[in-house]
Amino acid sequence: MTGREKILAGVVGGVVALAGGSTLLRLVVIEPLKSLNKSLGTAAQKKANLEDFVEQHQHVAEEWQAYTARTFSENVERVKVSFFSELAQLLELHDLTEGHRITQGTPRKQKTGLVEVSLRVHAEGSLESVVGFMRDLRQKPYLARLSNVSLRAEKGRSARRTRGRGRGSNEPATLAVSMTATTLVLPKLKGTKHQPPDPNQPAPTYLAYGPEAYDEIASVNFFQKYRPPVRTVQTPTTRESVDRGEREPPPPPRPNMKVVGVESLYGDLIASVLDEDHREKPLAEFRLNDKIDDGTLILVHPKGIVVRVAKREGADEESEEYFYPIGSSFRDRLRLEEADPEIRHELYSEGPKQAARPSLSPPAERLDR
Repeated sequence: MTGREKILAGVVGGVVALAGGSTLLRLVVIEPLKSLNKSLGTAAQKKANLEDFVEQHQHVAEEWQAYTARTFSENVERVKVSFFSELAQLLELHDLTEGHRITQGTPRKQKTGLVEVSLRVHAEGSLESVVGFMRDLRQKPYLARLSNVSLRAEKGRSARRTRGRGRGSNEPATLAVSMTATTLVLPKLKGTKHQPPDPNQPAPTYLAYGPEAYDEIASVNFFQKYRPPVRTVQTPTTRESVDRGEREPPPPPRPNMKVVGVESLYGDLIASVLDEDHREKPLAEFRLNDKIDDGTLILVHPKGIVVRVAKREGADEESEEYFYPIGSSFRDRLRLEEADPEIRHELYSEGPKQAARPSLSPPAERLDR
């Protein structure tokens, strides 16, 4: 081999060695570094996504503990015992122990993991006692609801005086009540503990209105036997007798009607009125500013309604207000001055107004006609 051939062979060998080294470097060093860099970029993106998720859900544990604080326990059997004991104490507090019976139901697990623990309650007592029981159950700090409630009057039996926080009035008949009380058991959340209610903190209330408002429900006897009103016949004064200087003719007789209930439906205050002469007809409904009797409805209150009546021509005042108590005939209406001061305060505390607080009087359709 000549010198030139040797030089050419060396150059070719160097090129081949350089190409092989370059390929080896790319396979051994460069490609792994690229793959590692891509993996680091993906990991960084996942880290950012996780940080965003944690930031958005950092209060989940606290909120979940706030919910579990309104349950008895995470153990279904313990909840059944505790809930049974709570209901028994409430029944005793409101003198609903006569003929009482609490029946255990089968816990029902929902798809969400919540478990419903239901107890069927049967008891006897006054309407006031039943309302007090429902009101106090709603004030308890734990999650609970009542459903399938039924009331039946036991004829010929008198209800005992209530020992609870109600008014203590005697009802003419004992009521048999049946209802289903349900509470919840929440699924356990990993990393959190059941937080019982703090006994040093005042228990929250879940009533829509103050406890005293619910006492108004028991002020109307649903099961009172109907007694037709006594009718009186008056001889009307003729126009000729007025022209002769005799006494002024009396106003037209009040219609034989009465307010049997008031309620609030979607913020709309409604007074339900029964026509005693046509009891087969459905109850008439009146709202604020409707014409009723001989005037205009201006106030709906749990104890009744107020109607503004325009006075006759020549009178000193332009109008006068009358109060129509629930359960009383239109003929027994009272001048506003004679009514409960609470009614006048409600109407004029901020000047004459056309609104009132929502009423909790019994729904009219439940009255015994």
